[in-house]
Amino acid sequence: MRAWRMRNAARIVAEAEAAGEFVQETNIDPIRGAELSSCGACGNCPGFVIRYCTSLAHISDVMMWCAACGCGCEAHSVDAAWDEAERARQQQEEYFTQQRQDARRREAARARDQ
Repeated sequence: MRAWRMRNAARIVAEAEAAGEFVQETNIDPIRGAELSSCGACGNCPGFVIRYCTSLAHISDVMMWCAACGCGCEAHSVDAAWDEAERARQQQEEYFTQQRQDARRREAARARDQ
């Protein structure tokens, strides 16, 4: 099945290229929004990749399966560097959210005291 998925995705992309469409590549999981790396299912994958063009972005045979190994996006691990950067971004977002909430509380307290 994996081999069929890889051939089918390659055929669909080749047809799009022949029609003059711009083909893009990404290693981003379309569901989780995370950067993906190696595959835990087959062990032969150099890293998750999707090849697609705008007209193919709604086709699950293209968007949900790795073009390199044919395994699903869920079989690939989240890239460690991306995961670390995402955690740092979330912590920073939480910090600034807390700062804004504290500033609003102080402003409300000042308004009450006047």
